[in-house]
Amino acid sequence: MKIGRACQEALKHEAYWIGTPEATLESFLRYRRNASRNAELLKDLEHSNYMTDLLTILDHHPESSKIHKVASKAYKAFPTECRSLAISAFWSRQSEMSSLREDVVLEKQRQKVAELRGTTEMIITGNERLKTSAIVAQRRHIAIIDGTSERDDGGHVATLNEEIRQSKAEEELVDEVTEEAYQVDVNDLHEARIVEFGGEELSTDVEWDTVLEKVELYRSRLAKTWCLCDPLYYLLVDHSGFHGPTSDLLKDYLPHIRHFLPKEMCFTVPTFSEEEADFFDLLIMADDVDDIVAVTSEQKRAKKLVSKMIESVIMPMRNYLSEVEHMMRNVVPLMDATVALDKRCWVRYGEKSLEATAARRNKGSDPNKRARVGYKVDTAIEYQELDWAPVIGCVEISGGLPRCSRSKEWDDTLKLGLELRDLWVFTEGQLVGVDTTHLVFWGLTVVARTIRIYALAALGGLFHLVLVHEASLPSSREDLINVELAYLTLMGFKEKLEATIKELCNLNRKRVVLMARGKRKDMSGSPKRGSAKKPKIIFDIS
Repeated sequence: MKIGRACQEALKHEAYWIGTPEATLESFLRYRRNASRNAELLKDLEHSNYMTDLLTILDHHPESSKIHKVASKAYKAFPTECRSLAISAFWSRQSEMSSLREDVVLEKQRQKVAELRGTTEMIITGNERLKTSAIVAQRRHIAIIDGTSERDDGGHVATLNEEIRQSKAEEELVDEVTEEAYQVDVNDLHEARIVEFGGEELSTDVEWDTVLEKVELYRSRLAKTWCLCDPLYYLLVDHSGFHGPTSDLLKDYLPHIRHFLPKEMCFTVPTFSEEEADFFDLLIMADDVDDIVAVTSEQKRAKKLVSKMIESVIMPMRNYLSEVEHMMRNVVPLMDATVALDKRCWVRYGEKSLEATAARRNKGSDPNKRARVGYKVDTAIEYQELDWAPVIGCVEISGGLPRCSRSKEWDDTLKLGLELRDLWVFTEGQLVGVDTTHLVFWGLTVVARTIRIYALAALGGLFHLVLVHEASLPSSREDLINVELAYLTLMGFKEKLEATIKELCNLNRKRVVLMARGKRKDMSGSPKRGSAKKPKIIFDIS
């Protein structure tokens, strides 16, 4: 194109306009990609620059000129070009390239971290050996001065090495331990199963003393290196069959125990009304969700949810996401459309310290000497309407996509159980004097594209973790229908959280009445059935 000097100075990319006979958005984007040497391009910015240059050309040239006609044609064709397959394919490739660049950067960062970690380990090992050598040399000098035979050096070294080994083992048990030191045996892990409630009512109570004796005997035989990954060490019973040793040890008692678990642990998935079901079907079957008109606030939320889930399942590299990105793209939209609607609750996304765990860990210790933080929870649901702001539910994301290892899946499941246990213990401490037998806490894990709902209650001196429901997340447009069941599952989860809130408020009211009227009773001293016995708390090492 022949462009005037004044116009050239006003253009953002004059080289493209001078060198092209006919302007199109596709040729402009190819020029920008080559000119930027494959650097990341921003869609909105590039489209804006293209339109700005077209308007500049139109302003600087008369309508009768050839260049004005070419620019006018390109300007009118711009909306159609934006929706064309060629432009969509161009930006899809750019998105893939961006993801690959991020992967390369992350891989380089991992390599640097690995190198630094290896260097640190070498320094620590070297310092330990220097320290050992210094102590051995000192003992040799003392032995020579005292007249001890040098032939005892081997004994001194062996004894010294044994002392160092024992001291190091004690430090590892008291302080933080490495992840590799306490790996669960994957052969002990099985596929988790949903627990079914109901059946004939039983008149006889569970032989809780026998159950506790079995658990205590099992715990006494656990090696220290296996304690941290075994739920029975914490008196936590896994009812899902995920932890094989628990199922084997209590196979004769678990079906009986389930009859006595609080009825509040039963989970029922709510259903759509006919109008809601029809609207969801319209959203899922539509070629473009924006074409569906939403009238009510519920319909607007549903439309927003489906739109976000479609973006998630059609994006490039959707099956290769980090844990954080998996949570933000596939879990947070569902949480925002369900649980976060209750304005009495604060849904705290991101790894936050669990106050209930911190309170338990620091109980009876001087925080000025050593203050310990709580578990890092991926998402915590905090009820704001009570003065002590209890956390009523937790969410753990077990890795990103593709599916994490079985060991990681179990670690997060056990971690969720311990978090819910700490919530129960913290709440029970706040509600001293009232009966918390029917108190149930709820949590969920996300393993790849599966949501698992868990409930925890205390019964018979043990904590009971029960898998009550599972639902699948959508992975493509073909199974986008899964978003309906996932949405209803989270709505059911919300209803259970509301039931827990109602029970907490009721118990808090009873506690205040007892204290205000001087009739507070020590519930711990009153006679209890075996099933009402409170579990003791086993302090974790980490």
